Amino acid sequence: GGYAKFNNAFEQGGAACTKQLVEDITDVPINHVIVVDFNGFKQMVDAMGGVEVCLENPVDDAESKLRLPAGTSTVSGEQALAFVRARKSLGDGSDIGRIQRQQAFLSAAIRKATDTQLLLNPARVYEMIDVATRSLTVSSGLDGLSPMRTLTDSVRAVKPADVTFVTLPFTYRSDLANVDIDSVAATPILAAIRNDTPYPPPATVAVDGKKLTVAPADISVRVVDRSGGKVDIDAVE
Repeated sequence: GGYAKFNNAFEQGGAACTKQLVEDITDVPINHVIVVDFNGFKQMVDAMGGVEVCLENPVDDAESKLRLPAGTSTVSGEQALAFVRARKSLGDGSDIGRIQRQQAFLSAAIRKATDTQLLLNPARVYEMIDVATRSLTVSSGLDGLSPMRTLTDSVRAVKPADVTFVTLPFTYRSDLANVDIDSVAATPILAAIRNDTPYPPPATVAVDGKKLTVAPADISVRVVDRSGGKVDIDAVE
């Protein structure tokens, strides 16, 4: 026993040890595991035709070999891998910052798949599945074209707006470098995952003593000025 960083679980015990660690920490059962190595990541991004990223400032990182101008770029292969792995030359240089950038990259990848109608194109789907079966290491039950096709079909209706990326709340240790999960703040997030319910939960309002649940995205406000004058609208939450 003892304290170690999260990635040590994979280094010492592979996917099985990491799966057990996640279940122990979160109390969320894991049915299947998919491992993407560096080459697999590059091949998956290439099969999509690259992913668009945007930087506020140019970056030239000799260590990660990441060289991108400010503004929008489409990255694939080595550049895509360097973008999600680089740390010191981007953001605040922390692992937390890198996690946020990886989430942004995955969000862009989802948008790319949706914009190109990749999941609605059988030829492209099979191309992606072929790349996946060669690039990914999967647990028993997901191996082969048929299970992967079933998994792909199951997410056809998922839109970018339906996907929420969340970083578990954390607190810094006294060294101000390492972090611990804030178990109290993380409780509602993990409960939503365990119970397969939305997070953040939909807004609720009381109408005649009864709770009415309305998703924020479904709420619209119409402002009408009958006097013909100027209307100032403050933020509505």
